[in-house]
Amino acid sequence: MSLETVDFHDSVVLWPKNGYDRHGQPKIGALEETFVQWDYCQKEMADPNGNKVIVESTAVVSKRITVGSILWKGSEDQWYGAEGSGTWTDDRELMEVITYEEIQDTKGRNILRTIGMNKYRNTLPEES
Repeated sequence: MSLETVDFHDSVVLWPKNGYDRHGQPKIGALEETFVQWDYCQKEMADPNGNKVIVESTAVVSKRITVGSILWKGSEDQWYGAEGSGTWTDDRELMEVITYEEIQDTKGRNILRTIGMNKYRNTLPEES
């Protein structure tokens, strides 16, 4: 296990962005659970266009995550809850990926992947 992934102890639910519907609205893929190293902090990062943006949270991740994907800190079981509803309510903090950065080590063997997130204030997009 590389140093880049050794401290991945935060369980998250991820809905990867995978395109747009015929009306130009974002679509997401099926829910998946993964582990990250989550940090609640305000930080300045560069968006995909190189503009400086302020993010509310960052996470170190083990794979590429597309900007526009949605995350929720917690397990899949916690998301579905006792009723198995999986419906979004105001007390759930969905986060949208705003930035994605990759940094390779000097030997090119390991990659540090970091995402920047802000609160997502809508309902989950349509799953495709």
